[in-house]
Amino acid sequence: EEHAPLNDWRRTLHVAITGFTLSGPISHAWYAILESIVTIQHRHLGMVVRMVLDALLFSPIAVACYFIWRAALEGEGPKRIAARLRTMWAGALVASWTFWPLANVINFGFV
Repeated sequence: EEHAPLNDWRRTLHVAITGFTLSGPISHAWYAILESIVTIQHRHLGMVVRMVLDALLFSPIAVACYFIWRAALEGEGPKRIAARLRTMWAGALVASWTFWPLANVINFGFV
């Protein structure tokens, strides 16, 4: 009986490439933009505004870009990428809204 490998190294490589070439750079740029446009002095209100802008403006684009980038790395063409976005984007966006608010409280509140 053949066992599945403990780690899919190709997938791991694709996720790493995506992080280094897409997620890291666009997140860094986005957070710099947020810091420059949200100038509210009240700490908590500023954090809430950043969180709302992040969820409504950045997350939809970032999630779509993630799927496009990963699909391209896997050799998928435009039709398959569009199909992947149609079937997975909305669910992934909602999932991001359940994780990132807490992460952003830490990010915007303490970093």
